[in-house]
Amino acid sequence: MNSIVQGNPYGPLSAERLEAFEESLGKRLPNEYRGYLLNYNGGDFEKTIFPDEPEFRVHHMYGLHDGPEYNRLEDRFEIWRGFDLEGFRDQLQGVLRFADTGTGDALLLDLNDGSVWFFDPHDVTGEPNQNLRQYMHRLASSFDEFVAKLISEEEEAVLRAGDPVYEDFKQRLERAKRRREQETGNSD
Repeated sequence: MNSIVQGNPYGPLSAERLEAFEESLGKRLPNEYRGYLLNYNGGDFEKTIFPDEPEFRVHHMYGLHDGPEYNRLEDRFEIWRGFDLEGFRDQLQGVLRFADTGTGDALLLDLNDGSVWFFDPHDVTGEPNQNLRQYMHRLASSFDEFVAKLISEEEEAVLRAGDPVYEDFKQRLERAKRRREQETGNSD
């Protein structure tokens, strides 16, 4: 189970505000995601690592609130504006950017079937007639399935244990940490 660290970090969501947002979208949000917004409204999950391909960490979960702009669903959902993809606006209709990753990639909710997608807009070249679906990776068939797939750092360590690339990365990270501690200790 994946619990919420802090629900409603910028205040609870009223049913009226949710309905007004849905009206602006022209679609009702999938029930699972609606439930998340009504109960937690931008709250972060305890487990944030998506271990499958592509692997990433959920950075911000957006909500309908008056908190910081980078966390507001109203300001972030029109993905074509946030990534200068105006020429692809038609292809991005029907998807909602509901969260981002630590590297700025987008997590999308398909408003037609409720599926969750990963989108790396940095790969888009802007060539005419380009199909953006080639840059999208289906992660789950629903919001709840996506959340259930997220794992903790401890679970990731167990999952990756024995993988030579992961073990090498952990060793390099530990060496860099020790070097930084030495440099910081020498400067005092």
